[in-house]
Amino acid sequence: RILLLSIGFAIAVTLYFAGRHLGFEGQLANDVVKTLPLCLLTILTWTLSPRRLAIMPMAFLFSALGDLAGEHRNFILQIGMFAVAHLLFTTYFVRRAKFDTIAYIGSAIIVTTAIGLAAKIVPNIERATEQWACLLYILLISIMAISTTAQQRYRLWYMLAAITFMFSDSCIAWNRFVERIPYAGVVIMASYF
Repeated sequence: RILLLSIGFAIAVTLYFAGRHLGFEGQLANDVVKTLPLCLLTILTWTLSPRRLAIMPMAFLFSALGDLAGEHRNFILQIGMFAVAHLLFTTYFVRRAKFDTIAYIGSAIIVTTAIGLAAKIVPNIERATEQWACLLYILLISIMAISTTAQQRYRLWYMLAAITFMFSDSCIAWNRFVERIPYAGVVIMASYF
């Protein structure tokens, strides 16, 4: 079942990019294509979880809801759903965190990067509500990424996932508030998936 779900995830990601390229018609088709990969990832992690109300599947589910909100151009709801997802990811990682030299160095790099991004992105946001939402979101995603640096098991994989997630979300904000990124949709979603 895990292999089938993994293959399904890969197919769903491929379908997403093919659908965007082919120009699927209709909001329902776009909603399905956009959220299907994360819904399958939710099912996959739920299947692998020893507990039925596990944190990781819930985090992926909120990410899927963030995708859906983004598809409907509701930026505040999108950032809110992703913020909840990052709180859940952080909860998962913090319970297993053990800080060492690598974690401190990684944390310093993440904090420096987050401050630089916030300094460049936030002043370009016109609405105060969106400014505060972005600042809070940068804080939450940074804490989540920092918590991955303190993992002893699978640290490199978790850090890589967190960094690509940060990159993807930074591209969303940069593209929306600072300047257009060529092929933004491909860059954002490829790094996200």
